Amino acid sequence: MIDPYLPQRVKIVKIKAVADDAALFTLQFEDSKVQKKYAFIQGQFAMVGIIGAGECALDICSPSDKSSKYMQVTVKQVGFLTKKLVDSKVGDILTFRGPFGNGWPNLNKLAKPNIILIAGGSGVAPIRGEIEHIISSKYFKENTVQVLCGSNEIEYLMYQDEMANWVNNDIRLGISVDRLKRATAVANAKVVKGVITQLLNGDNIDKDSTVFMVGPPAMYKPVIKKLQELGFADEDIYFSLERRMYCGIGVCQHCAVNDVYICKDGPVFNVNDLINNPDLI
Repeated sequence: MIDPYLPQRVKIVKIKAVADDAALFTLQFEDSKVQKKYAFIQGQFAMVGIIGAGECALDICSPSDKSSKYMQVTVKQVGFLTKKLVDSKVGDILTFRGPFGNGWPNLNKLAKPNIILIAGGSGVAPIRGEIEHIISSKYFKENTVQVLCGSNEIEYLMYQDEMANWVNNDIRLGISVDRLKRATAVANAKVVKGVITQLLNGDNIDKDSTVFMVGPPAMYKPVIKKLQELGFADEDIYFSLERRMYCGIGVCQHCAVNDVYICKDGPVFNVNDLINNPDLI
Protein backbone atom coordinates (compact mmCIF):
# COMPACT_ATOMS: atom_id res chain seq x y z
CA MET A 1 0.00 0.00 0.00
CA ILE A 2 1.25 3.51 -0.84
CA ASP A 3 1.55 5.79 2.22
CA PRO A 4 -1.50 8.12 1.92
CA TYR A 5 0.26 10.92 3.84
CA LEU A 6 3.45 10.93 1.79
CA PRO A 7 3.38 12.78 -1.56
CA GLN A 8 5.08 10.74 -4.27
CA ARG A 9 7.04 12.34 -7.10
CA VAL A 10 5.49 11.78 -10.52
CA LYS A 11 6.81 12.86 -13.89
CA ILE A 12 4.61 14.31 -16.61
CA VAL A 13 5.15 12.07 -19.64
CA LYS A 14 2.43 13.52 -21.87
CA ILE A 15 0.05 16.48 -21.99
CA LYS A 16 -2.92 16.59 -24.34
CA ALA A 17 -5.41 19.45 -24.68
CA VAL A 18 -8.96 18.10 -24.32
CA ALA A 19 -10.85 21.44 -24.36
CA ASP A 20 -10.09 25.15 -24.53
CA ASP A 21 -9.50 25.26 -20.77
CA ALA A 22 -8.50 21.68 -19.88
CA ALA A 23 -5.70 19.18 -20.47
CA LEU A 24 -5.16 15.47 -19.94
CA PHE A 25 -1.96 14.67 -18.03
CA THR A 26 -0.29 11.27 -18.28
CA LEU A 27 1.86 10.70 -15.20
CA GLN A 28 4.39 8.12 -14.05
CA PHE A 29 5.90 7.52 -10.61
CA GLU A 30 9.63 8.18 -10.44
CA ASP A 31 9.98 5.23 -8.06
CA SER A 32 9.28 2.01 -9.98
CA LYS A 33 8.55 0.17 -6.70
CA VAL A 34 5.74 2.62 -5.95
CA GLN A 35 4.40 2.21 -9.49
CA LYS A 36 4.13 -1.55 -8.97
CA LYS A 37 2.00 -1.00 -5.84
CA TYR A 38 -0.31 1.44 -7.59
CA ALA A 39 -3.86 0.27 -8.36
CA PHE A 40 -7.20 2.05 -8.33
CA ILE A 41 -10.94 1.62 -8.79
CA GLN A 42 -12.85 3.72 -11.32
CA GLY A 43 -14.35 6.71 -9.53
CA GLN A 44 -11.50 7.19 -7.07
CA PHE A 45 -9.48 10.42 -6.94
CA ALA A 46 -5.95 11.56 -6.12
CA MET A 47 -4.37 14.66 -4.64
CA VAL A 48 -2.07 16.13 -7.28
CA GLY A 49 0.10 19.16 -6.74
CA ILE A 50 3.20 21.24 -7.27
CA ILE A 51 5.83 21.58 -4.55
CA GLY A 52 5.48 25.01 -3.00
CA ALA A 53 2.09 25.69 -4.58
CA GLY A 54 -0.20 23.10 -2.97
CA GLU A 55 -2.32 20.20 -4.16
CA CYS A 56 -5.89 19.61 -5.31
CA ALA A 57 -8.26 16.70 -5.76
CA LEU A 58 -8.39 15.32 -9.32
CA ASP A 59 -10.38 12.33 -10.52
CA ILE A 60 -8.34 9.51 -12.02
CA CYS A 61 -9.54 9.08 -15.60
CA SER A 62 -7.34 6.31 -17.02
CA PRO A 63 -8.39 2.71 -17.75
CA SER A 64 -8.43 0.28 -14.79
CA ASP A 65 -5.34 -1.70 -15.66
CA LYS A 66 -3.23 -2.85 -12.71
CA SER A 67 -0.29 -3.52 -15.01
CA SER A 68 -0.33 0.03 -16.39
CA LYS A 69 2.87 2.03 -16.05
CA TYR A 70 1.05 5.35 -15.97
CA MET A 71 -2.04 7.13 -14.61
CA GLN A 72 -4.06 9.97 -16.09
CA VAL A 73 -5.83 12.98 -14.62
CA THR A 74 -7.59 15.89 -16.28
CA VAL A 75 -6.85 19.44 -15.14
CA LYS A 76 -9.37 22.21 -15.77
CA GLN A 77 -8.03 25.73 -15.25
CA VAL A 78 -10.10 27.36 -12.51
CA GLY A 79 -7.63 29.00 -10.12
CA PHE A 80 -4.04 29.58 -8.97
CA LEU A 81 -2.91 25.95 -8.65
CA THR A 82 -4.71 24.61 -11.70
CA LYS A 83 -3.25 27.48 -13.75
CA LYS A 84 0.23 26.37 -12.68
CA LEU A 85 -0.62 22.76 -13.49
CA VAL A 86 -1.92 23.63 -16.95
CA ASP A 87 1.23 25.64 -17.58
CA SER A 88 3.44 22.64 -16.71
CA LYS A 89 5.49 20.91 -19.38
CA VAL A 90 6.40 17.33 -20.23
CA GLY A 91 9.22 16.24 -17.93
CA ASP A 92 8.12 18.43 -15.00
CA ILE A 93 7.69 16.82 -11.59
CA LEU A 94 4.38 16.90 -9.71
CA THR A 95 3.31 15.37 -6.39
CA PHE A 96 0.73 12.58 -6.15
CA ARG A 97 -1.14 11.08 -3.18
CA GLY A 98 -3.75 8.39 -3.53
CA PRO A 99 -5.88 6.86 -4.80
CA PHE A 100 -8.57 7.80 -2.28
CA GLY A 101 -12.24 7.13 -1.64
CA ASN A 102 -14.82 4.64 -2.83
CA GLY A 103 -15.33 4.31 -6.58
CA TRP A 104 -18.16 3.18 -8.82
CA PRO A 105 -19.68 -0.25 -8.16
CA ASN A 106 -18.18 -3.24 -9.96
CA LEU A 107 -19.77 -3.48 -13.40
CA ASN A 108 -19.99 -7.24 -13.17
CA LYS A 109 -22.08 -7.07 -9.99
CA LEU A 110 -24.76 -4.61 -11.09
CA ALA A 111 -28.39 -5.69 -10.76
CA LYS A 112 -29.04 -3.86 -14.04
CA PRO A 113 -25.93 -4.30 -16.23
CA ASN A 114 -26.85 -1.77 -18.93
CA ILE A 115 -25.12 1.54 -18.19
CA ILE A 116 -26.03 5.21 -18.57
CA LEU A 117 -23.15 7.60 -17.86
CA ILE A 118 -24.26 11.21 -17.30
CA ALA A 119 -21.59 13.93 -17.24
CA GLY A 120 -22.07 17.65 -16.78
CA GLY A 121 -19.20 20.09 -17.37
CA SER A 122 -15.87 18.76 -16.09
CA GLY A 123 -17.73 15.69 -14.79
CA VAL A 124 -16.89 14.06 -18.09
CA ALA A 125 -13.32 13.56 -16.78
CA PRO A 126 -14.08 10.76 -14.28
CA ILE A 127 -16.72 9.39 -16.66
CA ARG A 128 -14.02 9.17 -19.35
CA GLY A 129 -12.10 6.72 -17.17
CA GLU A 130 -15.13 4.43 -16.90
CA ILE A 131 -15.69 4.65 -20.66
CA GLU A 132 -12.07 3.66 -21.31
CA HIS A 133 -12.53 0.74 -18.92
CA ILE A 134 -15.76 -0.31 -20.66
CA ILE A 135 -14.04 -0.24 -24.05
CA SER A 136 -10.88 -2.07 -22.92
CA SER A 137 -12.89 -4.77 -21.14
CA LYS A 138 -15.33 -5.19 -24.08
CA TYR A 139 -18.19 -4.66 -21.62
CA PHE A 140 -20.25 -3.05 -24.40
CA LYS A 141 -20.34 -6.36 -26.30
CA GLU A 142 -22.92 -7.79 -23.91
CA ASN A 143 -24.61 -4.66 -22.56
CA THR A 144 -26.04 -1.34 -23.72
CA VAL A 145 -23.88 1.67 -22.84
CA GLN A 146 -25.14 5.24 -23.19
CA VAL A 147 -23.17 8.44 -22.52
CA LEU A 148 -24.91 11.79 -22.03
CA CYS A 149 -22.66 14.88 -21.84
CA GLY A 150 -23.60 18.47 -21.08
CA SER A 151 -21.52 21.64 -21.36
CA ASN A 152 -22.02 25.40 -21.16
CA GLU A 153 -20.35 25.96 -24.53
CA ILE A 154 -19.15 23.58 -27.22
CA GLU A 155 -15.54 24.82 -26.82
CA TYR A 156 -15.50 23.57 -23.22
CA LEU A 157 -16.83 20.08 -24.00
CA MET A 158 -13.95 17.75 -23.13
CA TYR A 159 -12.68 14.78 -25.16
CA GLN A 160 -14.45 15.61 -28.41
CA ASP A 161 -11.64 13.94 -30.35
CA GLU A 162 -12.19 10.69 -28.42
CA MET A 163 -15.95 10.56 -28.82
CA ALA A 164 -15.79 9.03 -32.32
CA ASN A 165 -13.99 6.05 -30.77
CA TRP A 166 -16.73 5.77 -28.15
CA VAL A 167 -19.39 5.68 -30.86
CA ASN A 168 -17.36 3.19 -32.91
CA ASN A 169 -17.45 0.90 -29.89
CA ASP A 170 -21.27 0.88 -29.87
CA ILE A 171 -21.61 3.52 -27.16
CA ARG A 172 -24.71 5.67 -27.70
CA LEU A 173 -23.77 9.34 -27.35
CA GLY A 174 -25.95 12.33 -26.51
CA ILE A 175 -24.71 15.91 -26.10
CA SER A 176 -26.35 19.09 -24.82
CA VAL A 177 -24.88 22.60 -24.82
CA ASP A 178 -26.45 25.49 -22.90
CA ARG A 179 -25.29 28.21 -25.28
CA LEU A 180 -25.26 26.67 -28.74
CA LYS A 181 -24.64 29.29 -31.42
CA ARG A 182 -25.31 27.11 -34.45
CA ALA A 183 -26.41 23.59 -35.35
CA THR A 184 -23.53 21.18 -34.97
CA ALA A 185 -22.65 17.52 -34.37
CA VAL A 186 -19.87 15.74 -32.50
CA ALA A 187 -18.86 12.21 -33.51
CA ASN A 188 -22.03 12.09 -35.67
CA ALA A 189 -24.12 12.78 -32.56
CA LYS A 190 -26.51 15.72 -32.83
CA VAL A 191 -25.86 18.43 -30.24
CA VAL A 192 -29.04 19.62 -28.50
CA LYS A 193 -29.33 23.17 -27.23
CA GLY A 194 -30.24 23.38 -23.55
CA VAL A 195 -29.56 21.67 -20.24
CA ILE A 196 -28.67 18.01 -19.87
CA THR A 197 -32.13 16.92 -18.71
CA GLN A 198 -33.29 17.45 -22.30
CA LEU A 199 -31.30 14.34 -23.21
CA LEU A 200 -33.40 12.27 -20.81
CA ASN A 201 -36.15 11.65 -23.31
CA GLY A 202 -38.09 8.53 -22.38
CA ASP A 203 -38.04 7.23 -25.95
CA ASN A 204 -34.24 7.36 -26.14
CA ILE A 205 -33.36 6.06 -22.68
CA ASP A 206 -32.86 2.40 -21.78
CA LYS A 207 -34.70 2.31 -18.47
CA ASP A 208 -33.32 -1.13 -17.60
CA SER A 209 -29.99 0.49 -16.71
CA THR A 210 -27.75 1.59 -13.86
CA VAL A 211 -26.85 5.29 -13.87
CA PHE A 212 -23.43 6.77 -13.02
CA MET A 213 -23.53 10.57 -12.79
CA VAL A 214 -20.94 13.34 -12.27
CA GLY A 215 -21.44 17.07 -12.64
CA PRO A 216 -21.91 20.42 -10.91
CA PRO A 217 -24.01 20.41 -7.70
CA ALA A 218 -26.92 22.19 -9.41
CA MET A 219 -27.27 19.29 -11.84
CA TYR A 220 -28.05 16.52 -9.39
CA LYS A 221 -31.53 17.32 -8.10
CA PRO A 222 -33.20 17.92 -11.51
CA VAL A 223 -31.47 14.92 -13.10
CA ILE A 224 -32.35 12.59 -10.22
CA LYS A 225 -35.94 13.84 -10.30
CA LYS A 226 -36.15 13.23 -14.05
CA LEU A 227 -34.72 9.72 -13.69
CA GLN A 228 -37.22 8.92 -10.95
CA GLU A 229 -40.05 10.15 -13.17
CA LEU A 230 -38.80 7.78 -15.88
CA GLY A 231 -39.07 4.88 -13.43
CA PHE A 232 -35.46 4.44 -12.31
CA ALA A 233 -35.13 3.00 -8.80
CA ASP A 234 -33.03 4.99 -6.33
CA GLU A 235 -30.67 2.05 -5.76
CA ASP A 236 -29.78 2.08 -9.47
CA ILE A 237 -28.63 5.73 -9.48
CA TYR A 238 -25.08 6.61 -8.38
CA PHE A 239 -23.43 10.04 -8.28
CA SER A 240 -19.97 11.39 -7.47
CA LEU A 241 -19.19 14.50 -5.41
CA GLU A 242 -16.19 16.76 -4.91
CA ARG A 243 -16.26 19.18 -2.01
CA ARG A 244 -13.29 20.99 -0.41
CA MET A 245 -11.13 17.87 -0.19
CA TYR A 246 -7.76 18.70 1.37
CA CYS A 247 -6.36 15.58 3.04
CA GLY A 248 -8.15 12.79 1.15
CA ILE A 249 -8.52 10.53 4.19
CA GLY A 250 -11.11 12.15 6.48
CA VAL A 251 -8.66 13.81 8.89
CA CYS A 252 -8.98 17.52 8.10
CA GLN A 253 -12.82 17.42 8.05
CA HIS A 254 -13.08 20.11 5.38
CA CYS A 255 -15.32 17.91 3.25
CA ALA A 256 -17.66 16.80 6.06
CA VAL A 257 -21.40 16.90 5.36
CA ASN A 258 -23.00 16.18 8.73
CA ASP A 259 -21.42 12.83 9.72
CA VAL A 260 -20.24 11.92 6.20
CA TYR A 261 -16.81 12.64 4.74
CA ILE A 262 -16.91 13.06 0.96
CA CYS A 263 -13.29 11.96 0.57
CA LYS A 264 -13.55 8.80 2.69
CA ASP A 265 -17.21 7.75 2.49
CA GLY A 266 -17.47 8.88 -1.15
CA PRO A 267 -16.84 10.41 -3.54
CA VAL A 268 -19.35 7.97 -5.08
CA PHE A 269 -22.75 7.75 -3.39
CA ASN A 270 -26.09 6.13 -4.10
CA VAL A 271 -29.36 8.08 -4.17
CA ASN A 272 -30.50 5.98 -1.19
CA ASP A 273 -27.75 7.70 0.82
CA LEU A 274 -29.79 10.92 0.56
CA ILE A 275 -32.43 9.44 2.87
CA ASN A 276 -30.13 9.83 5.89
CA ASN A 277 -28.15 12.78 4.57
CA PRO A 278 -30.10 14.96 2.12
CA ASP A 279 -27.52 17.75 2.53
CA LEU A 280 -25.11 15.82 0.30
CA ILE A 281 -26.71 17.58 -2.67
